[in-house]
Amino acid sequence: MHNTHDSRLLEPNTIKTTTRIVLFRLSILILLSMGGIFALQILSGNTQDATILAPSIIPILFALWLTHRDRIELAGTVIAVSLIAVFTALATVGQGPYDIGAVVFPSILIIASLILKRRTVLYLMGLIILCNAWLTLGAVYGLYHPTYPQSSHIGQFVVTSLILLITMSAVYVLSNIIRSSLNTVQKELTEREKAEKALRDAEAMYRTLVENTSVIIYRDAPEEEGDTLYISPQIERVLGYSVEEWQNNPKIWMELTHSEDLPNVLSDIKNYLAKGEGSVIEYRMRSKDNRWVWLQDESVVVKGDDGKPQYIHGVLTDITARKNAEQKIQQHEAILNAVAETAQLLLKSSDWQSDANEMLRLLCEATEASHVYIFENHPGENGEILSSQKYEWGSANQQSDLENLDYQSTQIDPTLGIEDWHTNLKNGKPFYGSRKQYPQYWDDRFGATGLKTILDVPITVNGQWWGIIRFDDYVHEMPWSKTEADALVVAASNLGTAIERQQADRALRVSEEKFELAFHHTYVAMAINNTNDHRLLDINEAFTKVTGYTREDAIGKRAGRDLNIWLNQEDRDFIINSLEQQGYIDEYKAEFRRKNGEIGVGLLSAVNISIAGKPCQLYSFYDISRIDQLMSELKSKNEELQSFTYTVSHDLKAPLVTISGFMGYLEQDARKGDIERVSKDILRITEAVVKMQRLLNELLELSRIGRLMNPPEDVPFGEVVQEALRIVEGRLLARQVRVEVEADLPSVYGDRIRLVEVVQNLVDNAAKFMGEQTDPCICIGVKWRNGSPVFFVRDNGMGIEPQYFDTVFGLFNKLDAHSEGTGIGLSLVKRIVDVHGGSIWVESEGIGKGSTFYFTFAKYPGRAQNEK
Repeated sequence: MHNTHDSRLLEPNTIKTTTRIVLFRLSILILLSMGGIFALQILSGNTQDATILAPSIIPILFALWLTHRDRIELAGTVIAVSLIAVFTALATVGQGPYDIGAVVFPSILIIASLILKRRTVLYLMGLIILCNAWLTLGAVYGLYHPTYPQSSHIGQFVVTSLILLITMSAVYVLSNIIRSSLNTVQKELTEREKAEKALRDAEAMYRTLVENTSVIIYRDAPEEEGDTLYISPQIERVLGYSVEEWQNNPKIWMELTHSEDLPNVLSDIKNYLAKGEGSVIEYRMRSKDNRWVWLQDESVVVKGDDGKPQYIHGVLTDITARKNAEQKIQQHEAILNAVAETAQLLLKSSDWQSDANEMLRLLCEATEASHVYIFENHPGENGEILSSQKYEWGSANQQSDLENLDYQSTQIDPTLGIEDWHTNLKNGKPFYGSRKQYPQYWDDRFGATGLKTILDVPITVNGQWWGIIRFDDYVHEMPWSKTEADALVVAASNLGTAIERQQADRALRVSEEKFELAFHHTYVAMAINNTNDHRLLDINEAFTKVTGYTREDAIGKRAGRDLNIWLNQEDRDFIINSLEQQGYIDEYKAEFRRKNGEIGVGLLSAVNISIAGKPCQLYSFYDISRIDQLMSELKSKNEELQSFTYTVSHDLKAPLVTISGFMGYLEQDARKGDIERVSKDILRITEAVVKMQRLLNELLELSRIGRLMNPPEDVPFGEVVQEALRIVEGRLLARQVRVEVEADLPSVYGDRIRLVEVVQNLVDNAAKFMGEQTDPCICIGVKWRNGSPVFFVRDNGMGIEPQYFDTVFGLFNKLDAHSEGTGIGLSLVKRIVDVHGGSIWVESEGIGKGSTFYFTFAKYPGRAQNEK
C-alpha cells in the first residue's frame, strides 16, 4: 500500500502550491531587500541609484498580485526580468561590468531554473547575455561611461549578503522539494515491487485453489453465446473432457448442454448481461461417456473501468447426486399421490373397466415405467389357470403389447425358473425381478425384447388371486423401494375392491332396488341414517370392515354419539352443518375411531336423499389410513434421519470437551491435594456426563416417537445463555475466553433445549476461532428493532470475510479445513432458528476484526413453522 502523505508530493497541484508559496516568500524577501538597498543608497547620498531602485518596487508588487492569482510562470518571469533590468541599470551608472550588482545575474538564472519552465529560463539566459554584452561592449566602445564612484565596502557587503541570502533561501526550499520528491518516488517504487510480488503470490495461490477445489471454475466472453476463455481442470473429472478439448472448441458447452435446457441457459445469460448482475441456474450437460450430469452454474458479470461487461466468471458444481435424490423423493410422492388419485377415481366410478386406462396412466406416469398392464386370471379349457393381458398404458415411444400373443392365455406355471414369482403373487405379495437376479431365465424369456425389470403386484378379489398389475421398464433397471411397492399394493387393493364393488353392484341391481341405489359404491364403508334423529338405518360390509362394528352393533344407533366413531367433535359438527346448509359434503378428510380403539383416517362423502318419502342421509367413507400413514412416515423418517444424524455427530461434543478439560484440572488438583477444587472438578464432570446422558435419552425418545421438537415454553433468555455457558465451560477455560453477558435479557418462546443449542454452538464456535487473540472475549446481548429483540453473540476473534457470510451456514462448509469439528454447527443453528420462525445472519469487518452473529425468534414459532 502506498504512503498517502508522500504520494501527495508528486501531484501537480501540490507542486504548484509549494512553488507559489516559495515564489510569494521570495517576492517579499526581494521587496524587503530592494527597500533595504534603497534606504542604504539614500543614507549614503547616492540618489542616482535610489532613483533607479524606486521604480523596481512596482513590478515586484505586480508579481505578488500575479502569484496570488496563481499566475506562477508569469510572476516569476516578471521578477526575473525586473531584477535583470534594475541591476543592469545600476551597473550602467556604476562600475559597468565590474559593478557588484552584476553578481545577481547567476543567482537569478539559478533560481529561475528551479521555478520556471525551460523555455523561459533560456529566454532569461539570452537576456542576461545581452545585458552582459551591453555592460562590456558598451564600456569598450564608449556607449556609456562608467563613473567608478567610491563605493562603501559596507554597502557592497550588504548587497552581496542580500543576494546570497535570497539565492540560498530559494535554492534550499526547492532542493528540499526535489529531495522529498525523490524519496517519495523511491518509496513508491519499493511499494510497487512489494505489491507486484503480493499480486504474483495471490495469483499463484488463486490458481492453486481453483485447480484443486471440487468445483469447476470458468471464464467466458461477455456474450450470449460467448467463447470459453478459461476452464479449470476439474472439468475432466466431472464431464470427461480435458481442458485442451475445451480450449480447442470454445463453444463446446453449447453442444453438450441438454437441448431442453439450452434455451433457458441462453436466455439467462442474455438477461444478466443486460442487467449486469449474476445468476444461478441448473441444467444438464452430456458427459463423454453419454451420461447426463446436472450442474449448478453460479455466474457473475465482471465489468471494466468503463462499466461495460469484461467477462463472465462462474462456478460449476456437480449436483447430479442431489438431483437424483430429489427425483427419487419426488417419485415417491408422485406414486403416493397417484395411488390416492386412483382411489378417488375408483371411489367415484361405477364401472372400473371404463376408468382402467386412466388408472394405468396415472400409475405409469408416476412410476416412470415403460408399460403398466392389468392381467386377469381365468380358467383354460382343461381347467388350468391362464393369464391374459386386458389393459395397458405405455410411455411415449414404447410399442404396445396388447396384440402380443405371448401375453394372452399364458399358463401360470410355478416351475418356470422363477418359482418365487408364483409363490409371492399367490400369497398376496408383490414380485420384483431383473436380469441380475434371474440371468438364465431373463435371456431365454426376455433377451430379444430388451426388458430390464418387472414389478408384479397381485390383485385380490373376494379373497382370491384375481390377476396382477405389472410394471416393466426397457430403459432402466429400476430399483423399487419397499415404500413404493407397498403403495402400489394399496393401488392394487383398491382396484380389487373396485372389482368387488362392481361385482356386488351387479348382484345388488338384480336383487334389491335399495342396495342398487344406496350401496353401489361397496368398496368403501357406507351407511344410511335418518336425518331427523341421526340413527343408522343400514350399513354395508365395508363399513363393518373399516369400523369393526357389526350390523347388530350399528343399526338403530347414532354413529357420533352412541358409537363414538368421530375422533373430533368438530368433524361431526362440520358434517352435520354442511348437510343442513348445502345438502352434501364431498371428500372430507376426518379421523375416526374403530371399535377396537384404533384411530384411522378416511375420506367422507355424504348427500341428503329420500327413501320412501323420508329424509335420509347417505354416507360413503373410504379408509385412507394406510396411504396417509405411508406419506407421513416417509416425510417424518426423512426429516428425523437428518436431524438425528446431525445431532448425534455434533451435540455430544460439548459435554465431552468439558469432561476432557476438567479431567485435566482434576489430575492437577488431585496432585496438589486441593480437595475443594477436586470436588468442583468432579461436579463439573458429573454435570457433563448427566447432560450427555440426557441428550442420548432425548435422542432415543425422539427416534421412538418420531418427534423433532419438545413442547415450547416461555424461557428467560438469560437462563438459556447460562445453561449454554455451563456446557462449553471446558473450552472457555481451556482457551481463557472471557464472556460478557448483558443483564435483563428478554424471554423467548420455544424449545428450551434447542434454544440452548443455538447459544452453545455459537459460543463454542466463537471460542474455537479466536486465532491469535491475546485477550479473547465473547459478548452476548440483545438489540431492539421495531419493538422486537435481536440477539447477538459477538467475538473479537479471527473474523469472516464478506464473501463467506452466507456460506458459513451451509452444511459441512468449513472456512478452515484443518479446524476441528464437522462443519455442521452453524447449519444446525440455522435449522433451529428457522424452525422457531426466526432468522440468523453474520456481520464482520474482515479478517482479524471479530464476528457478530445476529438471530431472532418468532413470538410463536409453532405458528410460524406451520405458515411456511
